[in-house]
Order: sequence, then structure tokens, then C-alpha cells
Amino acid sequence: IIAIDNATENAGLSIFDDGKLVFYHLFHFEGDLIGRIMKNKNLIKDIIIGKWQPDLLVLEDIQQQVNVMVFKSLAMLLGNALVVAREAGVKTETVLSKVWRAHYMIPGRTRAEQKAGAIQKVKEMYGVTLGDDIAEAILMGKYAADVLTRQELRKKLF
Repeated sequence: IIAIDNATENAGLSIFDDGKLVFYHLFHFEGDLIGRIMKNKNLIKDIIIGKWQPDLLVLEDIQQQVNVMVFKSLAMLLGNALVVAREAGVKTETVLSKVWRAHYMIPGRTRAEQKAGAIQKVKEMYGVTLGDDIAEAILMGKYAADVLTRQELRKKLF
């Protein structure tokens, strides 16, 4: 399972194999918006899918933003990732941040408090202190490994 906390300038990534965290990294993109989106698309196509060949690609779903341009940018990123995965035959799931945050009981009312809570939760779970983009990618990936794969197994069995 590969999880990506996607944003136009940074993308946190985590890889889980048999439910265990095996890799995490932060990718940084520079340039204008379309250039950054193209770099993100190429990363997903060539490295994430091409090299690692995940069974499942988990992406953070987007939600309404106060700033329309931020919402539009995130929608373009998500759309690109979903198209690239579909073209490669890789299964995808989108998860709202409020869903995995609730699962791990991440405290905080503000975005900053929630990001700090994600960093703290990853420190508790894995003993490492990381930035919020990677911490959130790890928690999304762990959520997918623990919850989404169990749901998929139930569908196959029943």
C-alpha cells in the first residue's frame, strides 16, 4: 500500500508492506503550478507505480477550501493521480482527512493543531519525529493497511 499526502509543493509518501511501514519520504516540487503538477504526475507514474507497483494507492480526498485556487489545485492533483493509477491498472482509494484523523483520535480544532497531533501520533507509534506531510501520509497508509484492507477482505469472504 502506498499512501500520498498530496499538495502542490510537497507530497508526503508512505509505503506499507503486509501492514508494516517500510518506507517514507517527502517530495518537493518547484516551478509554476502546472509544472509542479506535471512533476507530481511523473513521480506517481514513473516511481510510485512504475518502480514500486503498489496493490493499492491511497490518496487524501479533497474538501472545500476557503481559497478557490487551492481547491482547484488540489482537484487537479487528485485527478492526475487517479488517471495515472487507472491507466496503470492500480486500485485507488481516496480518504478524507477527517476519517483517518478520527480513527487515530487526532486532537485539535484548527488545521495547525491537527497537523501537530498527526506528528505526535506518528512519534508515539513509530518513535520518529517527522514533518506533517510525511506524518499524515503514514497515518493514511496505516489506516488503509488496518481498515481498508480488512473491509476488502470481508467483501471477498462474504
